[in-house]
Amino acid sequence: MPLKRLFTVILEAYDLVNRNEKYLIDRAIHRGLLRPLISSMKQSTDWHQVTISTQYSGYTFCIQLTCELNHYGNDCTKVCQTNDNHTKFKCDANGDKICEPGWSGTECDKAICNIGCHPVHGTCSRPGECE
Repeated sequence: MPLKRLFTVILEAYDLVNRNEKYLIDRAIHRGLLRPLISSMKQSTDWHQVTISTQYSGYTFCIQLTCELNHYGNDCTKVCQTNDNHTKFKCDANGDKICEPGWSGTECDKAICNIGCHPVHGTCSRPGECE
């Protein structure tokens, strides 16, 4: 089930007379429901625009819900995390592993042997080899 987050924004506008004196001149309340963005890229430009009006004024603001870093999907439970020193894949915007050239398998940890390497008797620990 997709993750949905109920949120409430309370926006208050004050007339600041001086440091110690202010007057509430407007209050707007908005309740909504958000789903996380498809990717966990922190610099996404995909924002949800909200416009609310009161008797005195109108307000427009933008809001977004993103998954934690390295978490993906509608419920933020899909994990794809690379370790630059050891992994042989990159994560795409959906959290799917994309193997680097020469590597295969669900974890991209199986080297693709040289063309012509015997499928039963030949092996390789690095791409393009045949032992």
